[in-house]
Amino acid sequence: MGRILVEAQICSSDGTKCGIALNPGITDPEERKFLWKAGFDATGKKIRPLYEQYVVLLQEEAKSLGYANAAEKMLAPYDSPDMREQVEKLWDVLGNNASVTKKNMNKVYWDHVERIMGVKPMPRTEEDLDPGAIHHVANGVPYIRYFISIILQHQFHETMCKAAGDYDPKNAEKSLENCDFYKSKPAGDLIR
Repeated sequence: MGRILVEAQICSSDGTKCGIALNPGITDPEERKFLWKAGFDATGKKIRPLYEQYVVLLQEEAKSLGYANAAEKMLAPYDSPDMREQVEKLWDVLGNNASVTKKNMNKVYWDHVERIMGVKPMPRTEEDLDPGAIHHVANGVPYIRYFISIILQHQFHETMCKAAGDYDPKNAEKSLENCDFYKSKPAGDLIR
C-alpha cells in the first residue's frame, strides 16, 4: 500500500508538471483541490482491496497473540489498565466507527472529514478508499499514538502553565493559549 502511495503520479491541472505532492507551497485553492482529488484517484481504488486484506490480517495476528482484536493489541503498550475504556469514551465524543463496513467505509471517512474539518466531500464511490491516500493508513501506522499524544501534550502544557502561575481557567488573560512557562523555575522543577 505504501508503494502505491509513493509511486502515484500526480500531474498539475494543466498537465505541464508531474510528480507533484500536495504541499503547503501550493496556495491556489483550485489547484489544491485538483491535486487532492488526483491523489485520491491515483491511490484509492488500488489500495482498497489490499487494505481490506490488511484489516483481516491484523485481526488474525491479534487473535493469534491472545488479544480479542487488533484494537486491543494496539492499546496494549499503553500503561493504563482501563486504557481501552478511556479511549472508547473519547472516541464516542468524537464519533465512533462502529458503523463502518466494507460497503460504506469511504462514505464514513468523508462524513467524519466534513463533520470534524468542515471539508465537503467531492464526488466519490465505495470503490475508492480515500483514506488510503494518507501516509499513515497506506503504511499501517496506527493513529492511536497521535490521538493519545495530543491528549498528553495538552496535559503536560496545562501542568507546566499551572506550575508557572501563568494559567487560570477563570481568567481569559491567563488562558492556556496565552501561557508562557519559559524560564519558570517551578515548571522546570517538575521535569527534573
